[in-house]
Amino acid sequence: MSLKVASGTIIVLSDMQSVKDILDDRSSETAFRPSLHAADVVTEKKYIPLANPDNHVWRMGRRAIQPLVSHQAVQEYLPVAELETTQLLHDIIHNPDGLCHHISRYTFSFIASVVFGKAAPTSDSPELAHFNNYMRHQSSTVSPEAAPVDLIPILKYVPERWAPWKQLWTETRRLQRSLYYSFLEQSERRIESGAKSGAFIERIMDRQEELKLTREMVA
Repeated sequence: MSLKVASGTIIVLSDMQSVKDILDDRSSETAFRPSLHAADVVTEKKYIPLANPDNHVWRMGRRAIQPLVSHQAVQEYLPVAELETTQLLHDIIHNPDGLCHHISRYTFSFIASVVFGKAAPTSDSPELAHFNNYMRHQSSTVSPEAAPVDLIPILKYVPERWAPWKQLWTETRRLQRSLYYSFLEQSERRIESGAKSGAFIERIMDRQEELKLTREMVA
């Protein structure tokens, strides 16, 4: 089924075989994503999930991330998953009213442990609070209520002093950089002191020159 929206066409796939044939088997042709100007500004076009297959960021990111999701690598994460799951069950039993906070902590702590070697032991951990604040800002930059800069391109050229959406982009980028650079700097200090934790970021830093990644792309 196809829908005509303004000057564009939306194709709706409702059959599983069609989805596999088009999005999986022909992913090199269909994996392109629409541009999100706000996200591009915040990330300076260095965010791998928003990059297209013909983009060098996507190619380098794919080479960097593949080892993280290999079968062997996933097996190495099981002890972390078991530890975080045990903590989650403990938190739910002792404070069932905070279920949403416990799940948020569990998700963030598992990913941060695997990628950066930094856990969030409690729901009020400063790293988790920082991440949640950043995600609220990030969601606002691309939400339907945000300035439609992709539909009305002239909005990109409004000076920031009169453009609250640009002020939001600036603050979101500040939060993003402060969060991920803090993780990166902690990892750098561990490596310098010879106390590697086996985190994924350490493997990326070892291959930084090979993968031709800038420090910001690593973070």
